[in-house]
Amino acid sequence: MLTDATLIQAGIGHDIDASGAADYYAWWETIPAPLVRTDLPVSPGDRVSVSISEGRVPEVWTVVIANRSTGSRFTITLPYPSSYTTAEWVIETPVVITETGGIQVGPMPNLTMVRFDHVRANGRSPKFIPAERMELVDFDLTLIATPSLADRKGDGFNDCTYTATCPAP
Repeated sequence: MLTDATLIQAGIGHDIDASGAADYYAWWETIPAPLVRTDLPVSPGDRVSVSISEGRVPEVWTVVIANRSTGSRFTITLPYPSSYTTAEWVIETPVVITETGGIQVGPMPNLTMVRFDHVRANGRSPKFIPAERMELVDFDLTLIATPSLADRKGDGFNDCTYTATCPAP
């Protein structure tokens, strides 16, 4: 397994409280610092784009999270050292904070198909190849999420939960 201690992440998250009420939010994170929630409003079904790019000054990064459904956006620029070794487009299982302060992996919601499209790494299409797809499995190796094959341009794919196959875009 590859690891990178200099990972910048951004995306959309949701939490569900004990009564079942959902809270949706946009966030960014620079490992090893904790996740930072933004004030960008997001709702189920919104189309969202995320961009993490290095500016003209080395190791100064701009994170943009744009809610294309509402026209709202969040932007932050910050210095952060990078190994320049990884790029990821993922769906992750929720993290659950227990009453005693422990951390557990929560159950993945049964999401509709999630589409990743027009992705770039270092300004170019990553040209996704089948051998680099990774399935998300539970601790007992039960399948949780499956990526599709890439689209014709090699810059997009679908991700599906709780199914062994996912249709390509």
